[in-house]
Amino acid sequence: MQRLSISLLALALATSLSLSGIAKASSDAKTSDSNNTSSNEASGNNKFGLYYWYTYPDDSYFDRQTLSMEETEWWIMLNYVQVDTNPSGGTLVARGYGTNNYPHAAPPLYYLYAHYGF
Repeated sequence: MQRLSISLLALALATSLSLSGIAKASSDAKTSDSNNTSSNEASGNNKFGLYYWYTYPDDSYFDRQTLSMEETEWWIMLNYVQVDTNPSGGTLVARGYGTNNYPHAAPPLYYLYAHYGF
């Protein structure tokens, strides 16, 4: 009877230690997720992916839009010229920042290029 009690005690101890390790790992993951969310919010990037767009070369504020909406706006403004983030063969027209600081505290997150044909 005494051996059975010791083995059950050892099994209970091992189970509780392993479950506490799992609980600790999941709480660490939740903490790191909340830290990532707060750092994204601090940098100005919210869950909608809105960026502050400045024209190039005069660096004047244009608007706050998503990347795809900004590409569409420039496509219409430039008379249906292809606008995207691919720099090869393009002319820089705008830069997208995560924050609305001026002078800019960080480099742009996106660059928009217009491709005026061949």
